[in-house]
Amino acid sequence: IGYACQNLDVEDDVYRTCRIERFNAKVGHDLIAENLKVLEGMIDYNIKHGLKMFRITSSLVPFASNKQIFNIDWTSDFASELKIIKNKIVSNNIRISVHPGQYTVLNSLNDDVITRSILELEYHVDILESLGGTQNSKMIVHIGGVFGDKGAAIDRFVDVVNSRLSKKIKKHLIIENDDRHYNVEEVLYISEKTGLPVVFDNLHNECNPSPGKMSERELIIKAFSTWRKEDGRPKIHYSQQAPKKKIGAHTQTINAEKFYEFYQSLADLEFDIMLEVKDKNRSAIKISLLLSNDFNEAEKEWARYKYLVLGKSQSAYGEIREMLKDKENFSSFGFYKTIDDALLLEENVMREINALEHVYGYFKKVASEKEKQSILKLINQYKNRETSLDKVKAGLKRLAKKYNESYLLSSYYFDFVSD
Repeated sequence: IGYACQNLDVEDDVYRTCRIERFNAKVGHDLIAENLKVLEGMIDYNIKHGLKMFRITSSLVPFASNKQIFNIDWTSDFASELKIIKNKIVSNNIRISVHPGQYTVLNSLNDDVITRSILELEYHVDILESLGGTQNSKMIVHIGGVFGDKGAAIDRFVDVVNSRLSKKIKKHLIIENDDRHYNVEEVLYISEKTGLPVVFDNLHNECNPSPGKMSERELIIKAFSTWRKEDGRPKIHYSQQAPKKKIGAHTQTINAEKFYEFYQSLADLEFDIMLEVKDKNRSAIKISLLLSNDFNEAEKEWARYKYLVLGKSQSAYGEIREMLKDKENFSSFGFYKTIDDALLLEENVMREINALEHVYGYFKKVASEKEKQSILKLINQYKNRETSLDKVKAGLKRLAKKYNESYLLSSYYFDFVSD
């Protein structure tokens, strides 16, 4: 199970860039150094939490494919830093991938766009190979635009792949169905013409279904058949439609029940799952635990969710506490269904105050009288609808940081966002 690019629970996890007019060699070196530190922090998190698949951001080395302004030999200049991260990735068997952005269009009508797209692919391959990625470390692209003639656009994509891409690029490249232009059957056809493996995206398939009679499972098996042994396990992209958002928008978190319904029809197959979801690492932990049913990990997970659930439903809080008393009959499915159902409930002021007071209890003996009065005032204002729940949580989070309450800081209580 993997997640993409960002991590909600790593301090200083923001990759840095700059405006193109400010870019020079010194600025570039500083940005790359900072971004490699961010990446290493995320890899350390993944190792700690047993997450074995990770998509590395395209922003790692700003402007690296722009040959007009970029002349840094970054793989040499940062060889020691890259080696440290590479050793962590390889020794912990983490499968890495990259996904060049929307401006990488191999079937463009503009040859200059194609040339720049190839340079972008070369840069992404450099990321993979400098960090120990083998042929099972993949680079995902969409087919591109239609440009008024889909048949010609497909032929153009096939021709560029077969005649203009290096062996090094094709070793890592895989193709994905998208939510508007190219459905799974069309991407499978392109795979036949190019030899590129296909990654199946479930939400894109819902938005842009194939016209044939194949079921979702049959399409997935067809996609898996395009992978060779040296490509590693086939992978899919999995996401869920965010309610009341535009078609194709990802949810804040993966709903466990919906995921399990999807997964059950595929449980006999071997494949990896890249989650595309806004809460990133949190859903990766969630789905990993859902499938492993690891009781000890569930206890750690409960510590992260407990005050969120308490603020939504006292009965759900009690149900989960009872679940965690019975190791022999523990069900991670029931555990997460109870959490997910509780977090979908509307905000209830009195229930939230109950959770706020529990969290406030951590500071009764350590906070100053002024700090305690400030928090109690915020809680009272929230009770009277004079301030928001987020503002009270922000005040408690400041205290948690000041007094280094690691139990609270490692929870999701202060910054959980629902759809």
